[in-house]
Amino acid sequence: MIFWIIAIVLVLLLLMVAPAALFFLAFVAVILAIIALVKGDLRWARIPHRKGALAALGAAFVVFCAAGIEMGRGAESVSIASAGLSNEASELAGSLESHIGAACESDDLYMEQGEQRAYCDEDSGHGLVWVSSAQHEVLLAEAEKAAEEERKAAEAEAEAARQAAEEARIAEEARIAEEERKAAEAAEASKAAEEARIAEEARIAEEQRKAAEAEAAEAARKAEQEAEAQRLAQEEARKKAPAAPAAPKEPAAPAAPKAPAATFYKNCTAVKAAGAAPIYAGEPGYSRKLDRDGDGIGCES
Repeated sequence: MIFWIIAIVLVLLLLMVAPAALFFLAFVAVILAIIALVKGDLRWARIPHRKGALAALGAAFVVFCAAGIEMGRGAESVSIASAGLSNEASELAGSLESHIGAACESDDLYMEQGEQRAYCDEDSGHGLVWVSSAQHEVLLAEAEKAAEEERKAAEAEAEAARQAAEEARIAEEARIAEEERKAAEAAEASKAAEEARIAEEARIAEEQRKAAEAEAAEAARKAEQEAEAQRLAQEEARKKAPAAPAAPKEPAAPAAPKAPAATFYKNCTAVKAAGAAPIYAGEPGYSRKLDRDGDGIGCES
């Protein structure tokens, strides 16, 4: 019982507020009632048997008709209102000249009398007034001119923005190119500095090598001079030494090979040719010039 009371209240509210929606719902209810009448029931729609389906069909049909009538009444009211507006426009058209300069309500209104027309346009004070056709054309021309100027200003602004963006892009590319150039110059300078350092180290090493060779040559020259002086001193001492007294004669012994009084080798080639290499300190013919490293062994190799 409560369900049907709530349903009736909702139907009345929709009939007053939204008859079109009620018309659609009533149409759906009629279809469902017919389906329930054919099947014998439609329990999910609270129609348990054919009698209930018949009652639901009658109620839905009544609501359907009521909603249709209410929609028709609304359409008639709209037609009457439109007719009222047309009559008002006709009355205004009857006195076209008298309304020029008078206030109006919308800029889409106009009045026509014979070949003349009056238009509702915006005046300089931004209010809506009736103007003649000539004034309307002037206002249209001014509006088009203003719109064209605005369009050109917008295009100029857009072009300026585009140029500014292009200049910014070019400036950024130039900045990046300058940074890359400076980086390349720095890398080249670093490479040149490294090459100069390597060349300087090579020069210093070469100078040290030459100095070491010069020192070795000087040491060898001094060693040869000392060896030569020693040899000369030995020869001088040998010449100044007194002759040994004659020994008493003994039985004759086998003759032995006579040793040379002094042995002198000009260089290691002569030592090797004589079969005396290597020659040791104290042996006949040894001299410092034959012993370059001063270890007491000459002509080692």
